[in-house]
Amino acid sequence: MRRLVWSGFIIFDHIARFASAMDAIATLYQQGKIISDEHISTGIEHALSAIAELYAGANQGKRLIMIG
Repeated sequence: MRRLVWSGFIIFDHIARFASAMDAIATLYQQGKIISDEHISTGIEHALSAIAELYAGANQGKRLIMIG
């Protein structure tokens, strides 16, 4: 029988390593080794369709609505 165990990661358990981890992540992001996928809609007039697409699973990555 196969089983899955899911355990949470509590950042406060590793607070002493936070600064070095953030530096390492920033370096990887700047080198293009970490890619942030965002789907951005601009304007309040697109908010309803953006939310509908979110619930339909039509976006990839983060769904953002830029207003202003």
